[in-house]
Amino acid sequence: MPSGAEALQKLHAYSSENEVVLALEAKVVKLFDAKYGVPFDEELIVLMGKDEFLKKNAAAIRALLADLTEATGFYLEKPREARQLLVDSKMVRATPDVYIAMNDYYHEPTMRIDVEALEKMQEFQIKAGFQKKPVDVRSLVDLSYLPK
Repeated sequence: MPSGAEALQKLHAYSSENEVVLALEAKVVKLFDAKYGVPFDEELIVLMGKDEFLKKNAAAIRALLADLTEATGFYLEKPREARQLLVDSKMVRATPDVYIAMNDYYHEPTMRIDVEALEKMQEFQIKAGFQKKPVDVRSLVDLSYLPK
């Protein structure tokens, strides 16, 4: 029987394929994955800003969203190269080989928000107690700043 210190040295927690797993020597047990808590596709890129700020800085917001759309396109067209850049810049601290090869979720290349997905997430958050009252999600989504 290993001592507590020896057991801790053999026990590693890490993220792999959007799953948190525990590895004890060669045995791997899946604890949960990203779809365990939220078993449906949700919006992955959501940016928020106050209307007054957005209007005052419309040109900068449009430029930011154009850059984000271009970066997302690069990520989708060349996922291995894009992920390697993220690893090299230390923006992702997962094991490089695992991160570069892992499955990913859908990313909308045009950056158009799926309002139905946001409404579904809101229902989930209310049911889970994270949000008390529903809001009119559709009234909060403004796609006018996105590239045409």
